[in-house]
Amino acid sequence: MAHHNIKSFQKIIEEYQIKTLEEALNCEELWNINNGITLCQKCHKEIHKKSEKRVVS
Repeated sequence: MAHHNIKSFQKIIEEYQIKTLEEALNCEELWNINNGITLCQKCHKEIHKKSEKRVVS
């Protein structure tokens, strides 16, 4: 099983302009347990393959 963030840490860090560890620790959205889903390894890899194609396109 694999954990997948619905909204990526990178997007949250950019959105809140987090620059320090202290800012990250204080950002509630970064640690929101409802921002994740559990997938099998195969499905998790497929999601990342699809998102990589969107970034490149």
